[in-house]
Amino acid sequence: MIGLVIILDNILINESVVQYQPEILKSMFHLRAELDEIIETMEIISNRELLEGIKKSLQDIEAGNLHELDVDNLDELWSDE
Repeated sequence: MIGLVIILDNILINESVVQYQPEILKSMFHLRAELDEIIETMEIISNRELLEGIKKSLQDIEAGNLHELDVDNLDELWSDE
């Protein structure tokens, strides 16, 4: 939250025109990216089915249950299903 206060301190509002320094805009974009990451993490954590799928995938990896895929032939592989 301190970053947001610093950003707001460096933005000047004068007769409906907002003036800012370029580094302030960069900081705002960085803050937005961080907030997006937090929201995404919260969405994942709140989705029990997704968490169970991730846990199962990690168990499969640890058990060596892996399959090699040839990216060039994915259409062919999926058409057989």
